[in-house]
Amino acid sequence: MRRSISLLICLALVLSTAWAYAAPVGNIATPAVLKKGLIIKDEQGQYGIIAESENDITFDRNLKDQASDTQFMFFGGKLGVLFLDRFIAYGVLGGGQAQQTFQFGDLNIKWSSDYDIVWAVGGTAMVYEKQFKELWNGIMRLGFDGRYRQAHLDVDDPNQAPKYEFDEWQVAFEVTYEIDNFIPYVGVKYSDATGDATATVNGNSYKIDFENNDKIGIFVGGDYVFQDVASINLEGRFIDETALTAGLTVRF
Repeated sequence: MRRSISLLICLALVLSTAWAYAAPVGNIATPAVLKKGLIIKDEQGQYGIIAESENDITFDRNLKDQASDTQFMFFGGKLGVLFLDRFIAYGVLGGGQAQQTFQFGDLNIKWSSDYDIVWAVGGTAMVYEKQFKELWNGIMRLGFDGRYRQAHLDVDDPNQAPKYEFDEWQVAFEVTYEIDNFIPYVGVKYSDATGDATATVNGNSYKIDFENNDKIGIFVGGDYVFQDVASINLEGRFIDETALTAGLTVRF
């Protein structure tokens, strides 16, 4: 019964975002809840390797000087080193694709990019935890996640030949609450995204520099943990963007 209630809480938190483009954040409790590895099964070990699939769909990202919201899809993987059951240093590599409408005066230029390389580096730190026996015997944890992400996307279109580049820094503060195998979480993030785009139309070249309209966003999500070795994750982000992320994490 308690597991059913906690599952409903987790699903309600995730689905309440409706569908919530800054980078994904993830669960800062991962260093503590994945207690043993798939290969190295010592639960007392404080070091390990984690691998995660990261699949992210941004339905709209509010950027300045855009005729409509930017859409972005990313499919890739995260590889990290876990240490002291509190920290993860990681890298992310995958492919991304964007759709945008640029506005140059009265002219709107709409295009979709091919999939191209997107990479990121970052870290997760769990800084505090406390057990509450009176509240489903759960464990509350506080922590931070930060990452830097970069992409260079091209479109193979001789009529437009657009190019889109962006850099992004993101820092997030997060609260999680572990109830048996379920770990819902909520947090707030600061994101600073800058970039530029160029397009050539009928021999005329256009270039625009842009940044995100809203730098503050919120996120909500949840993990389900299997045998202290792996977890599945679902996360929504909104205010500065409307995005949904799903992933699977395994500790080795």
